[in-house]
Amino acid sequence: SITEDYNRQPRRVGAAPDIGAIEYQGTP
Repeated sequence: SITEDYNRQPRRVGAAPDIGAIEYQGTP
């Protein structure tokens, strides 16, 4: 899924793109 692929990316605090941004913020 897009979220899973995005979560594989290096985590950039405050620089999350629109892709899964809301879901990304809720991911530890």
